[in-house]
Amino acid sequence: MRKHFVLLLTIGLAQSIQAQVPNVEWKFNDSVTGKNRERVAVTENVTAGPFQPTWESLKKYQCPEWFRDAKFGLFMHWSVNSVVPGGNDGWYGRQMYMQQKAPWGNAYEFQVKTFGHPSQFGYKDLIPLWKAEQFHPADLVSLFKKAGARYIVPVAVHHDNFDCYASTYQPWNSVNMGPKRDLIGEWEKAIRQAGLKFGVSSHSDRAWGWYEFVRGSDSEGPLKGVPYDGVQTKADGKGKWWEGYDPVELYGPVSRPGGTSPAAKADADRYQTTWLNRTLELVNHYRPDLIYFDGGMPMGDLGLQVTASLYNNHARNGKTDSVLNIKWNPPRAACVEDLEKGLSSEIRPLPWQLDASINSMWFTDHLPLELTAAQIVHTLVDCASKNGNLLLNVALHADGTTDPEEQKRLLQVGEWLDVNGEAIYSTRPTHLWGEGPTPIKNWLAVDKNLPAFTPKDIRFTANGDVLYAILMRLPQGKAHIQALRRGAGIFEGVIKEVHIFGCSEKIQWTQDANGLVVTLPSSLSAKATSELGIALKITGLHGLKRDGIVRPTANGTMRLNCWDAKITGEKLAPMDFEPALVNWSNPKEFPAWDFVCPAPGTYVLQANYSAPGGGGEAVVAAPGGDLSWKIAPTKNDKDFRLVDIGTIKLEKAGRYSLAVKPVQQNWKGINLSFVQLKDPVLRPEADGSVDLSIVDATRHGEKFFLETRAGVTNLGGWKSSAEWIAWEHVEFPKPGRYAIRVLGAAGDGDAAFAVSVGDRRADGQLPRTPDWNKPGQFEVGTITITKAGVYPVAFKPSAKGWNAVNLARVIFLPVPQPN
Repeated sequence: MRKHFVLLLTIGLAQSIQAQVPNVEWKFNDSVTGKNRERVAVTENVTAGPFQPTWESLKKYQCPEWFRDAKFGLFMHWSVNSVVPGGNDGWYGRQMYMQQKAPWGNAYEFQVKTFGHPSQFGYKDLIPLWKAEQFHPADLVSLFKKAGARYIVPVAVHHDNFDCYASTYQPWNSVNMGPKRDLIGEWEKAIRQAGLKFGVSSHSDRAWGWYEFVRGSDSEGPLKGVPYDGVQTKADGKGKWWEGYDPVELYGPVSRPGGTSPAAKADADRYQTTWLNRTLELVNHYRPDLIYFDGGMPMGDLGLQVTASLYNNHARNGKTDSVLNIKWNPPRAACVEDLEKGLSSEIRPLPWQLDASINSMWFTDHLPLELTAAQIVHTLVDCASKNGNLLLNVALHADGTTDPEEQKRLLQVGEWLDVNGEAIYSTRPTHLWGEGPTPIKNWLAVDKNLPAFTPKDIRFTANGDVLYAILMRLPQGKAHIQALRRGAGIFEGVIKEVHIFGCSEKIQWTQDANGLVVTLPSSLSAKATSELGIALKITGLHGLKRDGIVRPTANGTMRLNCWDAKITGEKLAPMDFEPALVNWSNPKEFPAWDFVCPAPGTYVLQANYSAPGGGGEAVVAAPGGDLSWKIAPTKNDKDFRLVDIGTIKLEKAGRYSLAVKPVQQNWKGINLSFVQLKDPVLRPEADGSVDLSIVDATRHGEKFFLETRAGVTNLGGWKSSAEWIAWEHVEFPKPGRYAIRVLGAAGDGDAAFAVSVGDRRADGQLPRTPDWNKPGQFEVGTITITKAGVYPVAFKPSAKGWNAVNLARVIFLPVPQPN
């Protein structure tokens, strides 16, 4: 365990500071910035209780039900950064000292032009400009409650090291200067009075080092070599607004983080111990229900002490009602993992949280808002279907007010939740997150480029024996839900009733082997929130709670992903950015799955993996016998490939087990995302359309490749007219004429091609698109199928008139015939 030190302020400040902050006991020592760095003890205590500051103890944690029920929270980035329009996304205090090579715009130039050179006007000098004169927390909390939020998380301290509360250990705080108010205390009171859960975020663990340029100088120009204000001392403040305060307390020690000299080690000990005291005080005095750290566990063992205190503050019967959010593959059993601005591709077995911003940046800016009301709702729905919460950031202006358009969108979300909230709040994920043509790649960015969901994109949640089907957009006339077809093997029971929230009319519906078809009343289309989607309440089914047995996807594929694996071994575990069992090197460890097969038949067994050096050999212990898998090398760790291992014949529908086990003497290690049993026949959608994804195509060529642009998986780099793709077995359910639609981008010009179904052929042209990152959907012709059946489908460039294409999907839509 590290030795701990407390940062003590000079005795000369005692009376003046205590006068400004009543009932705060300040700790002082005259040698903080001098040559004799005095070693002192930790003065804040870890609250006693069932949780100890060790990972082993914290892994006893269970996420409280209030968090799982809440689903929707609001984040609040608001601090000194808010004074500057744009604020470089909260990094202004770092980048204003970067004369060159600032990554997010020229903050230095803005600083010199607007406030003055950093040698004369530093980041600290922005503090008096932040007055929060229009900050009325009760009014804001009322707005956020109307928006549907169940918990609110204001920033207590950002990277700039300025505390927005009555901090005993950081004199640079909002009580002493700037607003001269205990902002977190006011938030806490208003949030609790509104009956909501109160959280805080702390980012101060990264402040030292964040200010690394503050003691530099210009490298060119008339003020070359003139030191910035970070070299100023407490003595330099005489007669200035910051008289009596030491800039080192805001900007961090003079020594650099990671230094090995005695002085650097003393600085590190003092800085870390100050952080511990400061953060324990935040947790123990304000007693938040949730704390958000902007990274992994901060300060190593010290972060564990803060976490134990947080959990023990709300402990009952050996459990806790509090939540810790940290990132980047933490020991997940010990906390609630946060994914910053990234959706999940699958249901995660433990609760998690996504944080995203309605603004273009985290702090207030002058740019158009990042997310529409529809995008916010769709993100919330997708998270809820996959066991997650959405924490949506809403930035305040410096004066404490919100943007009118921001308010409007929040209230639109609240209106939608007023009608459909039963399908979100207090729900849990069921066996299947949903269905639809819009792919959700793991860590798909939640920003203005979030793909537009379609009426066929559907998400499922459940509460007891009630199933909710949420349609991301309002369909025309009828809704088709393929996963609810009879015999799908996903949900048990018989549907008794279908209700649409916000609709008083009796709903007409049918269920058959193609799916559930719901006739939508015309009155729905008149609702202002129709573009946000609708939710269906479905009763009569049972056994909706996840039980560790994998059910088929909507199209009947049995996908056994890494999150659902039962793992033999201690180190093998899923990672986040590319969800996979990563660095699987121990041949004694292996995953296994229990799954439900919906129908007898012959299935292709496939694996999605990467193995730069070749993975050696594995045996797939599958129903009906073992299959050998000789694992071919891939280009790199990120080059995941979907390969066929063999075929498996299942004689009847029912429950089966499967495991992938290394051949120990030949094992080299791989990253495994999933294995799946797939019907080799691509089946039609419930409405009779045939939707062919590029992911399922056989590629005839070596130069093109799968990629994801703007959230859409497509075949990129397709320049050669000699390369082509095919789907070997595609079922067309009815004879007749089909319209052909293509989803793709052709940024270099029109691209001519031919589509064939069996011996039938149609020529078409994908028109030029203005942006490679904005694929369009184009109707390119028709083709007539004379007889229902299974056919090979091919998509081939025309030798004349071919330009490069990024292709995502080829869709065949039945053309209605006149009566």
